[in-house]
Amino acid sequence: MRVYNKNTHETDNVIKEINLAYDIQEDLDNTDILWISTFQYGFFKYNKKTSKFKNFKNDGKNPDSLASNFSFSFDQDKYDHDVIWIALQGGGLDSA
Repeated sequence: MRVYNKNTHETDNVIKEINLAYDIQEDLDNTDILWISTFQYGFFKYNKKTSKFKNFKNDGKNPDSLASNFSFSFDQDKYDHDVIWIALQGGGLDSA
């Protein structure tokens, strides 16, 4: 995934694992945060200020992890913006 820097007018290849993003949305409460659903690599939270990623993915040894790494759609909870609902191929609906 490449991120465009509007100050320098350059792009940086910030993470190679994101080769196909299904959906990218800005956080409802914090415009410095992007949420990204991907094919095969789970779900990402990207902080534009720090250029840091947090990856939510399936871990068969952790029952609290995502049920699948194929996330194709998501939305922030209408009442609790700290909850993200993620639609997963073969894994139903999950939250992060």
